[in-house]
Amino acid sequence: MRSKNLHPPWPSDVVQAISDVLASTGWPGLSNTEITRLLGIVGTTDVEAPNKRTRLGTALLDQQHRDQASSCIIRFITEAMAPGRFLQDQRRFDALRDGLTEALSLVGLRVNEQGKVARATATATTLGRGGPAGRAPADRVGAPWCAS
Repeated sequence: MRSKNLHPPWPSDVVQAISDVLASTGWPGLSNTEITRLLGIVGTTDVEAPNKRTRLGTALLDQQHRDQASSCIIRFITEAMAPGRFLQDQRRFDALRDGLTEALSLVGLRVNEQGKVARATATATTLGRGGPAGRAPADRVGAPWCAS
């Protein structure tokens, strides 16, 4: 059962930036198989698209629109960044986390060392919308949305 705590929708450019990181064509991007499995785990409808980035971005934006909340995107990131998936490749985890943190900084969030979406400290330097995510300790925001 999903939590009743919902996060407001994110701008489409932020969702696409997240998809660009997670579905990048080369390393460290997720494979099509990983994307299919993760979309199923979080209960997001898969879509047909010409490439992985467009596929993931469209699926997440469609679900966000249906839910009127970004919680589905937080669930996807949390599943994708589960530390157990990276036991044999810490460099891949770090590369994905750094890329996601850059994109999430636009909405005041980051991915912490446990692979959870967390609040970030921000400065007013990134594209006029907030700043790069800090590495200061913060509360997790992903946990309530991991249950399906």
